[in-house]
Amino acid sequence: MLLLPVSDDNPTQRRPVLTQAILALNIAIWLLGAFTVGDDRMFLMFGLVPADFTFPSLLTSQFIHAGIFHLAGNMLFFWIFADNVEDRLGRAWFLLMYLASGAAGAIAHAVAVMGTETAHIPLGGASGAISGVLAAYLVFYPQQPVRIFFLFFLYPGFFHVRAVWVIGAYAAQQILMIMAGATDNVAYWAHLGGFGAGLAFALADRWRRGLPEELLPAGEGWRRRAGRQPSGVTRIWKRLGPEALVQPPRPEAPPIEVPFARIAEGWTVLRADDALADVSAVAALVSRATGEPHADAVRRIRATRGVLARGLSADAANRLLAALAAAGGPPAFAIDEASAGPLPPPAFAASASAVPDGFVFEMADGGNWAVPWSRVAAVYAARVDRHAPGAPRGLGALAERFIETTLVDVITRDPAGRIRLAQDKERLGAVPSESATPEMQAFCSAILRFRGPIPVNNGVAVAAGKGHWGYLRFPGEADYEDYAWWLTQLIRRWAGSGKPHE
Repeated sequence: MLLLPVSDDNPTQRRPVLTQAILALNIAIWLLGAFTVGDDRMFLMFGLVPADFTFPSLLTSQFIHAGIFHLAGNMLFFWIFADNVEDRLGRAWFLLMYLASGAAGAIAHAVAVMGTETAHIPLGGASGAISGVLAAYLVFYPQQPVRIFFLFFLYPGFFHVRAVWVIGAYAAQQILMIMAGATDNVAYWAHLGGFGAGLAFALADRWRRGLPEELLPAGEGWRRRAGRQPSGVTRIWKRLGPEALVQPPRPEAPPIEVPFARIAEGWTVLRADDALADVSAVAALVSRATGEPHADAVRRIRATRGVLARGLSADAANRLLAALAAAGGPPAFAIDEASAGPLPPPAFAASASAVPDGFVFEMADGGNWAVPWSRVAAVYAARVDRHAPGAPRGLGALAERFIETTLVDVITRDPAGRIRLAQDKERLGAVPSESATPEMQAFCSAILRFRGPIPVNNGVAVAAGKGHWGYLRFPGEADYEDYAWWLTQLIRRWAGSGKPHE
């Protein structure tokens, strides 16, 4: 049986320029060596020989590979995981971590084989540096889904596994092979040395800045505008004419019919950050503090990501907050749901565009609305996946029909409102599609380009074609509504604290 990671469900907000450059450099060096002096000669020229140690070889050995399969395996893992680590650390620190991990791996290998026959064999490859990348990804994104390709006899397919299991299995394999005294010409000590260096870099960064956020307070192009606020609605006004509505009236669309339309009585405990966490462990804390069945808590937290418990008394909410703090759980806060209120019901747009001054909507019930960026509180995107009405279900259905809805919600303020652009797409079979329509991709790409400091969720980047839906794929609108409501409370809390995250 073949198992091979092929991608992760973790989009980035910046182009991974350095990741692409390192990958291209590794490929170019291998091609140059393969078609000139050959792999063996490249290893003799640029590899690190532990018995004849030189400091330049700590760097040069990281960019040579023993054949196409060695190169392809390393570059696949690098491509899957490095872009998010670069996005998190920034290019300068990412490059330093990458090279330091490779050097640490080479040194660990040299120390381990010193005095043996292996000390005279040149070492080469990016495995140590890439092991550092894997360690950093494990620290920052342990719960992100990784897509695995499998081939069982002649039956191929895909499934998802959390990054903690994929990378943890890799690290465990290196340790087990060392303990077993493997003699297959693989530098397992180099892998462990690089892994340790990447772990140190990532833990230091996490200690300094906390875990990554899903909400992104700064946008692409914002620094290029040197902090200049959008200039108003001049371009939108010229485009639509004097009938454009700069401040839309109260939406006339009926409220969305989902269970969340009712507000839970009592107090609700919400996460105070948006980093992914071990759902089962957090749900266990909630279950012990509230008496709720563990399975119910797991289901709600997985569906909403941030709603830890609902309908509590003030004392029960305080006990849960204390239990989370004592156990080192995620930071949390409690609110009275009735005072917070639900999200406004959405007004539906038939089409939309994002321009430098704001949004232009052609509404489903007629008329055009123009909304400047100064009135936008947040933008969320997600995928709702459900059975088509009347479609056959179950294993007996040869061709189940599903409806995939890609939706974008623009949350407004002064007055508070919500405008939704939704696109339905029917598919056959249970395997979901990842890409949005070209029109939706162009719309969300423009949002990322022009939004400035407006917070958006990762779904906007996914809808723009930068990643996979992963946890942003909801089985129904009720779960999405809970998720969007939590994000809105989180943004309000950040705005009240005067800082983007805690």
